[in-house]
Amino acid sequence: IGYSQLQESAVFPAWSAAAASGLWLCAGAEAGVVLRQEARRARPFGPAAAVNLLGAQRSPHLKAAGDAMTAVIETWQRGLLRPGVANPRYLDWEGTPRSLAAFARVSLEVAEEGMASVVWPVLDDLITVSLSGARMLPGTADVAEALADLAPEALAAVSTGVAESNVLAVPGLRALAARGGSSRAVVAARAVVKGLATGLPGRLPG
Repeated sequence: IGYSQLQESAVFPAWSAAAASGLWLCAGAEAGVVLRQEARRARPFGPAAAVNLLGAQRSPHLKAAGDAMTAVIETWQRGLLRPGVANPRYLDWEGTPRSLAAFARVSLEVAEEGMASVVWPVLDDLITVSLSGARMLPGTADVAEALADLAPEALAAVSTGVAESNVLAVPGLRALAARGGSSRAVVAARAVVKGLATGLPGRLPG
């Protein structure tokens, strides 16, 4: 995977996820243009392309940052980025997700643009992936805390009928909350789970 593949992705935005497999490599000044062109594809993003579109927001070039976020917004507005599609197992195309703390940060930024329904399930899936290994992945606590920040919006969406109640299932977060110990990740998860059960936003200690 190289820059030539990024060029192909920009020239042929209607191509499948194969052309988008270099999305995570978007780090230069041209990244914003590439990502915005991706937002013009004909079909909705699949699990891999969707999560890497989000992942590309973690460390864009200074000159590309604005267009990179605009690409996400345009993809959402065009119905190409759909809730429940992005799969974190494809993040960076490496098998094991990395830079979880940065992903949590940009997920909150994406949520502020009206796409909380997109990042909420991805963050929970990230925790599931983290718990599947021998040790939790670095940044898992940041992911749990991002879910804590988004919990009020999730509760409001369910209570007003905007979202189905299964949005609050968050199996990854609940599995983390059920773990022993008092690590930062576990404490955050327990606070959110408690808040979801009571219908009140979970508050983190401190």
